[in-house]
Amino acid sequence: MQQDDAMIEEAALGWIVRLQDPDFDDWDGFEAWLSASPLHAGTYHAMATAEADVAACPASAPMAQI
Repeated sequence: MQQDDAMIEEAALGWIVRLQDPDFDDWDGFEAWLSASPLHAGTYHAMATAEADVAACPASAPMAQI
């Protein structure tokens, strides 16, 4: 089961990256993948939420070297 989870997470991350491409046009493929399993949609939404949370964090300045 862990391998299946890892594959779903990898696919979800791939969709997150592709959806950020301004030229993305595979909405049919994305919707087919989402509807293929409740795990797909749940994993995608969890990862997309986490990605959005990280993106909303302010960039930190590099730490000064001592």
